[in-house]
Amino acid sequence: SRSVICETDCLEALNLIHLRDISPTVDHFDLLSDIQALSNRDWTTHVTLIQRSANSAADLIAKCAARNQHDYFVWNQPSNDLMVLLQQEQSLAYF
Repeated sequence: SRSVICETDCLEALNLIHLRDISPTVDHFDLLSDIQALSNRDWTTHVTLIQRSANSAADLIAKCAARNQHDYFVWNQPSNDLMVLLQQEQSLAYF
């Protein structure tokens, strides 16, 4: 059998995926149902929670995307806030 690794930063979604029955009134019911259906196929699924605080740059990008009213957004260059975070992470990477 094959193995599939999924990572999410949403604890609520992670908990809902593991429920036997999801109420149709839950936000994103169709998406969660599809994820459950995929995870029940002939493969082993590992879903891992990744805290956004572990990657502040990804967290900033996700928050910018959530505030965006469009389906997608293209940055021609990183924002100043993102550059500051990346520089901070880079300085911490060296010991």
